[in-house]
Amino acid sequence: MLLYTLSVRDVSEADEKYSAVVSAPFPLSVCNLLFGSIVLGAKSPTLNLILLHFYFLPVLIVCLVVFILY
Repeated sequence: MLLYTLSVRDVSEADEKYSAVVSAPFPLSVCNLLFGSIVLGAKSPTLNLILLHFYFLPVLIVCLVVFILY
């Protein structure tokens, strides 16, 4: 039972090299046509993190503006 739990957990956690390819919000998922192949080819955790910051910066700004206006 423990072995099954560990194997499922490894698959369901975010990957440090490729999570930007599947984590893009809807309007920015079009950017994966260009940037997704770069991330997959580079296999770099740093590049993945930079792309995640780029993808979620608009989400952060919109949430911050809504919070401040409220």
